[in-house]
Amino acid sequence: MKKNSLKAKLSGKIPEEVINTVNRSFEIVGDIAIIEISEELEQYQKQIGEALLEVNVSLKTILKKSGIHHGEFRTQDLVYVAGIEKYETEYLENGVRFKLNPGKVYFSARLSTERSELMEKLDEKQRVLVMFSGAGPYSLTALKMKPNLPLLTAIEINPDGHKYALESLALNKNMFKKTPEYKSFVKFVKTHKLPVMEKETLPMFNKTKVNFINANVRIETREFTSKFSNKKIDFYDNNIFDYEFSNIYHILDQLKDTKINIDVEKIHKLDEFINFYILFFDKFQWVAKIKDKDYLFETAIDKTVFLDYLRNQSTRKLEELHKYDEIYMPLPKDAELFLDCAFRSAAPNAIVHMYDFVHENDFPMKSENAVKKAADKNGVKIEIIETRKVGQYSPRKYRVCCDFKIL
Repeated sequence: MKKNSLKAKLSGKIPEEVINTVNRSFEIVGDIAIIEISEELEQYQKQIGEALLEVNVSLKTILKKSGIHHGEFRTQDLVYVAGIEKYETEYLENGVRFKLNPGKVYFSARLSTERSELMEKLDEKQRVLVMFSGAGPYSLTALKMKPNLPLLTAIEINPDGHKYALESLALNKNMFKKTPEYKSFVKFVKTHKLPVMEKETLPMFNKTKVNFINANVRIETREFTSKFSNKKIDFYDNNIFDYEFSNIYHILDQLKDTKINIDVEKIHKLDEFINFYILFFDKFQWVAKIKDKDYLFETAIDKTVFLDYLRNQSTRKLEELHKYDEIYMPLPKDAELFLDCAFRSAAPNAIVHMYDFVHENDFPMKSENAVKKAADKNGVKIEIIETRKVGQYSPRKYRVCCDFKIL
């Protein structure tokens, strides 16, 4: 028996005949270990927890699972067992720092390799939608590995998940520091001697790279996909915007509830205007005349789409920019019920990754048939690429991912 093994640490503290029944597998999230303890061993849970802390010196807290994932947010009740009594932790995965409470937001550290392999294959030119985004593990991994993505939208209904995603983004503020876009922004601020400290530039820039939205997936995708081409507003006459950046910065910085009105065809110094737009990205609503149509950009998604349009006017029409090329649906229970949202949000030839729980006898037919049925119902043509096992959920039951293409 190894001196530093769990079995050795428990020897003499709990009956020898029950030591071998202790579950030695557990999940580590940061400095918290989440264990499963059977009813028969509950009277020894403190000893088991303290032994785990001795074996794993990097751990600070031991929690145990109480019941199964439940409720609308699929959270799991966790009970304190040993160590420091806390439920919030910071966790490092694929070079990304996460802050979360695993009892308040669904999170699986066991999918670390799956997330890494998916994002390694991601084309950096793709526009990405993450549905059921939780605390941001798929979203932030994508941004860490592909920081030049033109747009990433992440939608989560759980307010705690949304809160932790924003806090994790702040922890990883340097992800975009080496991108050409960020370097251009910093150069713009310094060249025009604008009163913005460098420590403020990254938070400003981060808001243009990812939209973490706390909303129901079905509602948000419907509102978003119908917003642009049909929303006509009056064009306001506003002479304050004369592109003399340093002169008008102080004036605009003091304004509130203002619409900045521009005619895209009359913008000169486009690169400088783009950086000016980033500077006041979340402060104003933006009204733009584009090819004789007037558009209002008021939400974070709207503004990011407009930014992408300014950067790539020749590649896509404005009305096409709210469609996504890669869609992730990491909700293994009932994700198929939201396939209509994925179809509405998908660009031509988009790739969708839908997760599911499947018994081995139903693999891969259950997931693939669900996708085909939803596609037929919505009048969409699809092509199954593959259905993969990405982890065992329980005996003979697997978490799988069905990857398919929308034709």
